[in-house]
Amino acid sequence: MNKILRNIAFGIVASLSFAACTDVDLCTNEEHPHLAVVELDYDWNGVEAKDSMVVLPYRGMSAWGCAYICTPDGANGRYINNAPDSTVLKDTLKVKAGELRFLTVSYDANNLGFSYKNVFNAASMKYGSGAIYIQYKPYKLNSALLQDAYGKGIAAFENMGYNYVLNGDMFNPIYSQYTDVMNISSGVNSIEFAPKSVLTNFDFNFDISAQGVTVDNIVAHLSGIPYRYNLTSEKPLADSTAAVLFDVNSSGASKYSGRAAVAGLLRAANSESINGAGILTLAISVTNGAGSTKVYKVATNLYNYIPGLEALLGGADRKFDIDAPIVITENGVDVSAESTTGARWIKM
Repeated sequence: MNKILRNIAFGIVASLSFAACTDVDLCTNEEHPHLAVVELDYDWNGVEAKDSMVVLPYRGMSAWGCAYICTPDGANGRYINNAPDSTVLKDTLKVKAGELRFLTVSYDANNLGFSYKNVFNAASMKYGSGAIYIQYKPYKLNSALLQDAYGKGIAAFENMGYNYVLNGDMFNPIYSQYTDVMNISSGVNSIEFAPKSVLTNFDFNFDISAQGVTVDNIVAHLSGIPYRYNLTSEKPLADSTAAVLFDVNSSGASKYSGRAAVAGLLRAANSESINGAGILTLAISVTNGAGSTKVYKVATNLYNYIPGLEALLGGADRKFDIDAPIVITENGVDVSAESTTGARWIKM
């Protein structure tokens, strides 16, 4: 009888030990072979990266993730939360082996353009698209940053009623990447990230001629800028929008150009609207021969300039050739001519 009891007890212990080593999520062995080391490297393609990089590995099978922060080259780092075991080594990222995706995003606590939402919370990865994002910091037109950047010419926009975001040339851009699923095996694995800026460059070319007057300054106002950027779908979210200001400069003769570097652009609902998203407005400051100054404000709907009439632009740089001419004389501004697309400027 004692021999039978001993055999039963041995079988129970053996079965429990087998179960503990086959279920990676229940295993508590600190040096379990189902854990893997991930060596990080970053290809910056000529960008001088200074910000820290947050790395969020995520294993879908067990809805497990952790948060890790490292130097821009990936060589040195530490866990922010949810390390997979208690033997955390300095400058070493250890994860649960299996099929994982990795989100990495540059982090600057003092970034003037964006604030971060859930980027330190590894658990947010399991909630899917929209859970981890960056959000523009809103500014009023009378803020010191905008006043210093664009001067008194922005007074022409005072009654337009928008919140404003900073153009991309006023703060350090944020870079991110969300990888495809990677098979991370036990042992040492290497990952090379190639993060890209979350901002899209929208370049504008204008035809503005001055006759008998001197153009002193031009400030552009663009509405329809999405407040949020989704880091896992790598797309802007246009559930709410703001406006952005940017400089317009002469590029010779009657040619002028400017760039809005923003998270995205929402077009207008139709080609007739002159309010809301997708409206470009210029405040043109001029001085006449007698030394008097005046500001002219004109606006155009970008609807007809957007190829394919996509509702939300982002992720690929775009160029807008606004070829409807603006003619300014001592008698005022003439915007009667249409562009090649049929769009025209409207005096405001």
